[in-house]
Parts: sequence; C-alpha cells; structure tokens
Amino acid sequence: SVDTGTVAVDGSQRSQTAVVHAGSGIAVQQDGRVGSVVAQLQPPSLQNNPAVFEDADFLTLRLGAVADAQKYQVLLARDAALHQVLRSQTFANTTAKFEAVEDGSYYVSARALDGQNIPGKPNVQAIKVKATPVPPLYQSPQPGGLIGLSDGELVCTEGGQGIVAYRVQVAADAGFAKPLQDSNQLTACKTALQPVPAGDDFWRTASIRKLADGSLDQGPFSKPQAFKAGVNP
Repeated sequence: SVDTGTVAVDGSQRSQTAVVHAGSGIAVQQDGRVGSVVAQLQPPSLQNNPAVFEDADFLTLRLGAVADAQKYQVLLARDAALHQVLRSQTFANTTAKFEAVEDGSYYVSARALDGQNIPGKPNVQAIKVKATPVPPLYQSPQPGGLIGLSDGELVCTEGGQGIVAYRVQVAADAGFAKPLQDSNQLTACKTALQPVPAGDDFWRTASIRKLADGSLDQGPFSKPQAFKAGVNP
C-alpha cells in the first residue's frame, strides 16, 4: 500500500505495470502477477484506550472495528516516525495485547488489513505508560466486607523495591470523583477509616518509591474494591 506519493509496481511480465497512488494498494501474487489497485481501508480508531496505561504485565490496546478488515497490524515505537519499533504484531481481532514495556512515552501505529493482506491507512497516536511501582494488594477488608464506622481499618500488603510510603483513598463511587478520604505518604500500608456515611464505599491503594534524585514517585492506583461501612455486629 502507498501512504504518500506514487509508486510503480512491475509484474512478472513487462506489460504488467501498475501505478499506485497514495491511499491505494495492490497485491502481487507469488508467481509475480499484479492484481488490481484497490483503495486502502480506513484506519482503526484508538479512542477507546486510557490516557495512561497502568498494567505492569501487559500493554493492551483496543482498536475500533473497520469494515472489510480481516486482520489488524499494530506497531509500538519510541518515535513518531516509527523507526525505533519495539513491538510489531498482527491480530485477528480488535484487541492488541503485547508484553509490557517500561514506563515512558511511545507511539502506536494501527492499520486494518484487507482480504489480500493489503495494509490500510495508518492511525498513529502517542501513548503514555506509567505502570510502576505496582500498587499494594488488598488485605482487609475482603471484597464487599463490612468494617466499623468507629474502629474500621483499611489494610494492604507492604513491600517492593524502593517503596517508602503508601497512599489510600476512599470514595462513594468507583470513579473517585470526590474522595471521602485521602491518606497520603503512609509509612505502613494501613489507615483508620475516617468518618464516612454508613453504606457502600470503595477504596484503592498506591505505592510510592524514592528515586535516585530523592524525589518521590507514585505508581498507579489499584482497581477500586468495594466495602461496607457500618456497625459491626
């Protein structure tokens, strides 16, 4: 396929020459025969992805479906020109899952492939990965568990290289638009539940490490976990 300019494609016979303009593509068979020029498929959307990728194990990209696409080609590179490619793979569906990469800024290029494996138009976007330090694991209460309004405590696991503190938040909704409690720079991964209305709430945790220059670096929050605030029986 041709993204910019014009390309002449020669077949196995001199009479078989095709001129392919930008926005079009052509397939050449194994015996050298040149097919017909076709329009490139439209680029898949990347709008359903998060602003920051926070998974420390995998980098998962959601692609928008493209009409007539048979497969999707996805590249991950350090530069917008896609010269320093770190990951490259073809996927049979609209979920592109790679092994995780280090925290930093990257560029993703996604194309749809038609039935002749002709690449469609590319969609190139910048992405950010911030997956470390990984958040602590929940310890107490259990998911959906009850803790006391007056004596309740939120407890998570401790440890990890360079971890010096923890952050715990409580909110009435899983989106944490308005946290009811924000306990930051805790030296131990636990905190007393501050006064909140009785009922269903959510909490989440994050690890904080000290960098070589002495500055503090907070990792992503854990996925919110529900609990109930009330009076212990």
